[in-house]
Amino acid sequence: MINYILDRTTISKVLFYTNGMLLNRQNVDKLSRLHCKALTLETSIDGNSPEETEFWRKGSSYSTIKENLSYAYAVLDKQKTKLWIRGCNLVPLRMKNADWTQIIDYISGCGDYLRRDFPQANITFTYVSPSFENMPGTEILEYNNSNSLIVCMNVFNMISINHNGDILSCSCYQGNYDIIGNILSANIYNTWMNSPILNRAREAFSRGEAPDMCGKCVGATRISRLLVNQSR
Repeated sequence: MINYILDRTTISKVLFYTNGMLLNRQNVDKLSRLHCKALTLETSIDGNSPEETEFWRKGSSYSTIKENLSYAYAVLDKQKTKLWIRGCNLVPLRMKNADWTQIIDYISGCGDYLRRDFPQANITFTYVSPSFENMPGTEILEYNNSNSLIVCMNVFNMISINHNGDILSCSCYQGNYDIIGNILSANIYNTWMNSPILNRAREAFSRGEAPDMCGKCVGATRISRLLVNQSR
């Protein structure tokens, strides 16, 4: 699919998401042969330990992910590929009465095991997304983030395409996204530039407001929610 896009457009930068399980040697070698100027490989590894990773991502194996990523870094790093690991972690119950600065301090310590195992990668960690809010044993906490700006660059500088070739209104699956076209039947750039859905979102952001499509996305709201797993 990526080769199909690269062969038919002037797109030169590719951001590829994976959980690492299917990033085997065969697929890494395919990525190494992509004819693009820049490749960013972003791997999602959640939890604050290998055990938590396997708990949150059912069916995953941290040892397999580690082996796959180690090979990928050895091969792709030579091509100046950007290598990122993006983690997500539940804030523990002991932080319930903490203020936001304390929560930030806790989050900054998350992912130390990833920094140890993958010194070649850029590691970023964040708090849990609202998609977990209906999971048993969680409690929703709110903190006041009213001084922050409402902004999201996804609708301005990123064209999101899924494995079926569908062009999505947003790359953030936490929000409400729509399929605005398909690369097999529509011009990618024109579809993305002229989408009424995206244009409404761009206009809302320009006014400092959160678009309707971003209703479930933490990054586009003034009041963000933290989820606490009461059983851990």
